[in-house]
Amino acid sequence: MCVHLLKACSLLLLLLAGNLASAQAARPYTESAIEPQSFDRERWASAKEGIDYSGQPPGQEPSEQAGDNGNQRGGGERQPQQTPPDAYNSPPMSSEMATMLLKGLSFIGIAVLLAFLIRYLLGLQRAPRNEKIRRPGRSGGIDLEQIEERLHEAELQDYIRQAVEQGNYTLALRLHYLEVLKQLSGRKLILWKKDKTNRQYLNELSGHPLQQHLTELTRIFEHHWYGRHPLAADDYPALANRFRQMEQQIAESLTAHAE
Repeated sequence: MCVHLLKACSLLLLLLAGNLASAQAARPYTESAIEPQSFDRERWASAKEGIDYSGQPPGQEPSEQAGDNGNQRGGGERQPQQTPPDAYNSPPMSSEMATMLLKGLSFIGIAVLLAFLIRYLLGLQRAPRNEKIRRPGRSGGIDLEQIEERLHEAELQDYIRQAVEQGNYTLALRLHYLEVLKQLSGRKLILWKKDKTNRQYLNELSGHPLQQHLTELTRIFEHHWYGRHPLAADDYPALANRFRQMEQQIAESLTAHAE
């Protein structure tokens, strides 16, 4: 996912850079320089020779034409022509304003991308909510929310036995995972918080030999718990044994570190 984010960031940065270059190159036509053209007066005088600009038909006197025009106008004064509304005379946006606008949008886009990237790298994803925790009574009297609130004081092995007796093997797997996190937190290998994600715990174990084992157990747990794949009675003992092996490895790592 991080690779996809980096690709998206690179693509957006390229697009923004192209828009800035286009804004610099595209100047409005009103700002282009006007080159003066030469005017040949002799050619103009020769071309207009013999042209009648009065607009009168041949053979008609100017007074008659004026009289006719006066009759058509009713002898009154010429009505002033209405000035069209100035709706289309707004000045175009200058290149400086367009460049500033594109720069502002570019900075905002880059800031948003960096915020999402930092959020992902620091593992600040929102912890997934689980219906089994939010619905009382569904766990058969086992209050997972209360257990997570006071994890270090909870006797999880008793709850695991109770879940197995009830045939709720998926819940028992959840309790096994909490037991592993509890022991890791007790050995100061991770910092337990109820609202932290499993990915954050894996990041805290970065470089530790137990990280790979916790990654495998996390995949198993999330497949059955969040993926809604019920755990059958025949499959539970083998998975439970893998969690117990992880607990033993935590204890052995602490002994080796003390020596």
